[in-house]
Amino acid sequence: FFHTGGMQVPYLAFADDVIVFTRLSRDVLEAVADFFRLYQQFSGQKINVAKSCFVCPSGTPEGQVQLVACILRFQRQFFPLIYLGVPISRGRSASIAFDGIVAKVRARVCHWSTRLLSTGGKLILIKHVLNSMPLYLLQVLKPPKAVLAALGRVFNAFLWDKAQDDKRIHWTSWETMCFPTEEGGVGVRSLEDMVKAFSCKLWWRLRQRRSIWADYMFSKYIGDQHPLQAVAARPKGTWKRLIGYARWLRLAFRGA
Repeated sequence: FFHTGGMQVPYLAFADDVIVFTRLSRDVLEAVADFFRLYQQFSGQKINVAKSCFVCPSGTPEGQVQLVACILRFQRQFFPLIYLGVPISRGRSASIAFDGIVAKVRARVCHWSTRLLSTGGKLILIKHVLNSMPLYLLQVLKPPKAVLAALGRVFNAFLWDKAQDDKRIHWTSWETMCFPTEEGGVGVRSLEDMVKAFSCKLWWRLRQRRSIWADYMFSKYIGDQHPLQAVAARPKGTWKRLIGYARWLRLAFRGA
């Protein structure tokens, strides 16, 4: 994983989850395979080939794909790739990346809908269980607005409906429910506000520059400039998210 600005990231590792970035030439792949063999020999641990995979960019010639499979004996996988519970894909985060968490929330609601729960009990479950389930993903991915709207509909339906097939009147919108109690809401945390908070946290971590991720972002997008002065021809992904909320923060503090 190399950027011409000068920083090279050969791998990412956390516990036993490792991603190795490499070229698809025979000599490099054989060097990686030799390293894996040496690691198994000296550590006494064995790499589970059945659980290991490789991902090639779209448009990779079939010959190179077969070369990787032959040398490393891994199975090919396509994006999105799950790493540490987060779907990794190229480009902006599509709604499909959040299908898993939406399905989990729906399954939890479906299980609870078979029980006799008061409105107050449902509200507690929404605040402390359902609303917390997507937070892990929201820290690293910015979901499309359609995903947040879908989760809001699930929460609202669970709060007002008696059973899965018994629909009642929804007396107020979910956006209103997320207002503080003194403003007419019930104090449920807005997922949209949580996305903003996590984005600001990412910006703070970038400015602190105490991680490989921050160093990489500086190398690719910022260089020797001030982060707010960095200009990208086509900002996308995490950088687009960061710079958008950084400007929002600047305006918010100026008006405070």
